[in-house]
Amino acid sequence: MPKELLLKKINLIVEKLMNLGGADYDRDKSLAESNIKSGFIARDFGIEEWDWPQGVGLYGLNKLRQFYGQTAYLDFFKNGPPGL
Repeated sequence: MPKELLLKKINLIVEKLMNLGGADYDRDKSLAESNIKSGFIARDFGIEEWDWPQGVGLYGLNKLRQFYGQTAYLDFFKNGPPGL
């Protein structure tokens, strides 16, 4: 994969992670039983109350920050996403 394409994909992932928003508890309550059994719960995709997937994303974001030797993302780590 060309470096430019790889960096573009990384930036898309970083942008999504940094803008996950909050959990959607009302949506969780209205999910069909089949969605719950399949493991699809809306709050799994928020940054407010995170679990393993968000932790892996945050770990990757920190590794990316360390790789580039930047202070980028430190505000995000300290304060969370804007508006949360």
